[in-house]
Amino acid sequence: MTASVAMAMIVITAHFRAVIRRITLMIWNSKNECYYERHRLSNGQYCMVAFYRFYRSRSVEYQVVFAVADKKKALNGYFDQTKDNNISLKYTGRCGAEALIWCRDKLLEFENEVFLSETFETKIVVYGEDHRRFRFYERALTRYGYEKKLTDDGWAMVKKVLRNNYDTEVN
Repeated sequence: MTASVAMAMIVITAHFRAVIRRITLMIWNSKNECYYERHRLSNGQYCMVAFYRFYRSRSVEYQVVFAVADKKKALNGYFDQTKDNNISLKYTGRCGAEALIWCRDKLLEFENEVFLSETFETKIVVYGEDHRRFRFYERALTRYGYEKKLTDDGWAMVKKVLRNNYDTEVN
């Protein structure tokens, strides 16, 4: 076996492991086209974050949705927009900053693990359900490279996902 063949096998193996790792981090919901993860907080409440994928003309956007509730059923109703949705525009979190820190960590983790397309620009978009929440997200996400942009749906915090190892990832 030559050195170039061995090197090619190492690159393929590393890429293959990265793909498996991406799949196991979050659950893919093909019906809603989203990745999501749920977490139980120390006070017994549940929080959930989802990254909904939308294809635009020249980009792929992952819109972030985050919620905290007492029961998993309420979270599922919120994310699926069913009759069990009883948490929209309500203060439901009593866990302090624990849920927000968990969500921030998942957001940063998703940035590093999301697949980057060669032909489309990949963006992560965060909306606030109301003005108060958006102002908080604006202050918190600015330090991570998000920019405030006016979109068709209103103000959002947007980040273009770029990685230094992009060329080795897609080859």
